[in-house]
Amino acid sequence: VFGCVACIFEALRGNKAYFIVPTSLLAEQVFQKMESFARNVTSKDIKIVSYYSGMKDKEASLEKIKKGDFNILITTNRFLSANFDLLSKINFSLIFIDDIGSFLKTSKNVDLILKLIGFSDELITSALNLINSKKGSLLKEREKLRETVLEVRSSGRVGKIIVSGATIRAKRTKRAKLFNFLLGFEESYVPTFVRNVEDIFVQPTEAIEESALKLVKKLGSGGLV
Repeated sequence: VFGCVACIFEALRGNKAYFIVPTSLLAEQVFQKMESFARNVTSKDIKIVSYYSGMKDKEASLEKIKKGDFNILITTNRFLSANFDLLSKINFSLIFIDDIGSFLKTSKNVDLILKLIGFSDELITSALNLINSKKGSLLKEREKLRETVLEVRSSGRVGKIIVSGATIRAKRTKRAKLFNFLLGFEESYVPTFVRNVEDIFVQPTEAIEESALKLVKKLGSGGLV
């Protein structure tokens, strides 16, 4: 839900957003949710284009992607890898990646999305070379490159990347460290603790609002009805 809302927000600002998922089934589901949210959120015409295996009118969608005729694009990881040439000239202000663990299984995907939000090949290669070097070496080069990265990021020419996922097994790859070097973030695990959950169904004998208020008072603070 958050990814859909974030993409719609960018579209309303006149920007392009890219939602990447691991499977065709998820691409179809996200496309349906995105269209539903867009209808409910705004009366403006938001062009949402998806491409996945088994969909109807694949050629029409492909043509729209070639022309950049969309506000929000939804595809799989595989489409990104196989069709980067179609996307390379499009400037995305936001890329949302669902299931970062699956995404990082193809290491070159990291380079591709960094290019799509505005980083140059030269900057990505330089950053990767420094990541691969020993920590104690090339200190001056490392600091100089960090200054260049900050200048590029503060220029407003670079977009945003949001990632989500349930695993951190792939986070230690050298390619994934580019996120930290170029964008200043690291994909990490958020622990989930046991919560006190009451699953309740109530057949109200009075107004729904009054029944809800009684539940809130009875269950105490920190509740979600």
